[in-house]
Amino acid sequence: ALLPGWAGGILGGLVVHGLMRLVGPAIDVHAQRVKRHLTPTPPVPEAPVARARRVLVVDDHEACRVLIAAALRDALPGVHVDEARSGAEARGLHARYHHGAIVADLVLADEMGHDLLREIGGPGDVLTSGVADALALDAAAATCGALALQKPPAPEALVAAVTARLDTTG
Repeated sequence: ALLPGWAGGILGGLVVHGLMRLVGPAIDVHAQRVKRHLTPTPPVPEAPVARARRVLVVDDHEACRVLIAAALRDALPGVHVDEARSGAEARGLHARYHHGAIVADLVLADEMGHDLLREIGGPGDVLTSGVADALALDAAAATCGALALQKPPAPEALVAAVTARLDTTG
C-alpha cells in the first residue's frame, strides 16, 4: 500500500533476479544431473572376445549346464563362457561368437551332442553324458573327435580338457 503497483512489481523483479543470480548455478548443475539421468544412454557395444577365449556349454539340463559353466568361469577367469539349452541355440551362438571350445551333452532335447560337435565343433571339444555308459560315450566321442567325460565331470579334468582345446585354437 505504500508503493504504487508498478514500483512493487519492479522491486519484486529485482529480488527474484538477485536470487536467481545467487542460486542459478546450483539449479543448473542439478538440472544437468537430472537431464543425464533421464536421457537414455546408448548401449555400450560388447568388447570382442577372441575365439580362443570363449567357451560354449550346451546342455538341456539346467543344473548340469550351470554347474559346468560355473566351474569353467571359476577356473578360467579370462575366458567368456556362453550357455545354450539346445543344438539350435548352440548353432546360433557359435555362428555369432565362433567359440574356441565346446562342452556338449550327448543327449540334447533336439539332437545328439556328437552330431552337433561334428558340425560346429572340432577335435578336442568335450562330450559329456550322465546316462550313456563309458563305452557308448567313448564311441560317440570318437565320431566327432571329442574327449568323453562322464557326468558330473571332475572339475580338474573338465578344465584341463577345455584349456587344451583353447590352446590349440589359440
